[in-house]
Amino acid sequence: MTNSVNVDASSNHSGYEDSLKSKEKKFLTTKQVGGLLLAGIAIFSALGTGCSAKSPNQIQSTTTETTATNPASTETTKSPEKTVEDYVDAMQSYKDMNVESFDNLPRDERLQYSEFLADQVVERGNYDRMYGPEKGYDKYAIKPSEATLEDDGQKIVDNYQFAIQIAFGQFIEGDGSFDYSDGQKALSSVYYNVAGSELSNGYNYLVNAQKKLNNPKVLMDIVTATDTSKLMEGVRDGETVQYKIVEMHNNADTTLYVRYIYKEFTGYDGKQKTTWLLDQAESTLNRLNNLYPIKNTK
Repeated sequence: MTNSVNVDASSNHSGYEDSLKSKEKKFLTTKQVGGLLLAGIAIFSALGTGCSAKSPNQIQSTTTETTATNPASTETTKSPEKTVEDYVDAMQSYKDMNVESFDNLPRDERLQYSEFLADQVVERGNYDRMYGPEKGYDKYAIKPSEATLEDDGQKIVDNYQFAIQIAFGQFIEGDGSFDYSDGQKALSSVYYNVAGSELSNGYNYLVNAQKKLNNPKVLMDIVTATDTSKLMEGVRDGETVQYKIVEMHNNADTTLYVRYIYKEFTGYDGKQKTTWLLDQAESTLNRLNNLYPIKNTK
């Protein structure tokens, strides 16, 4: 990871662009970016073999622990901490909702369910089954972390890549086939706009890729961030946002410039959460700056 490059927000990021001119690679056309965006975004060549994920009934522990109760004791017993499974009923309405209706919900509401899906995959052990050493895919495993405004590009990219892995790891309970509905809903933890006229580019490509799946898939790609802008602030869709631009490349040495927006929201468990969502990506910084540009406020 190189040192962060300061971006002059008042000059359309020209300082950042000038610092990268000497190392520009063979860039893609705008059309190609839609097909290669991000995590592999040679996503089909990067897809591994189907994973026979187990249903929740198969993978949940059958061991229960009991504690003897002393009637004479006045000691207060703490209530057990809630797990993801305790919220299944509360999230059922989102699961039953069709994708189009879900994608038109407020962003904060969609994030609650997509975050729930990610936590459920991890808690049920399915992420480890897909990306664990047993199948040899552990080098692609990512340990996500809570997003902060101080995050460097690699941390932002890692969390983004993890969210895509979760989206392609959804399955239907019982037969283990890919769950297209939840898979697409999980992309709300990946992209800033999943509906409307200013759709985040790359979103439709991943949706179309999911439609061709029969089973959950392992994504075999390693994405590296090579430069990160300073934190900037501006107006996007009438909302003040904080964002960073990350230069990154994948296994195929495809270089992209990606604008990530920092987002705070209330999680499905009522706790405050944070994440970075991909707004737009392009093959050159100039193209990125001209694609639904953010009007900087400082």
